[in-house]
Amino acid sequence: MDITPPAATKRLAQLEARLGVRLVNRTGSPQTIHPAGKVAVVITAGRCLR
Repeated sequence: MDITPPAATKRLAQLEARLGVRLVNRTGSPQTIHPAGKVAVVITAGRCLR
């Protein structure tokens, strides 16, 4: 991917705002994927495999 970490963070925040759900838990270290983020990954993967 040709995107800087700050740009990726901004795009992720925009996607979360658009969906109305948190996809990544940003508290603590390391950051982890939120349960809603796991669902989003499964749905996206399913669409890619069609």
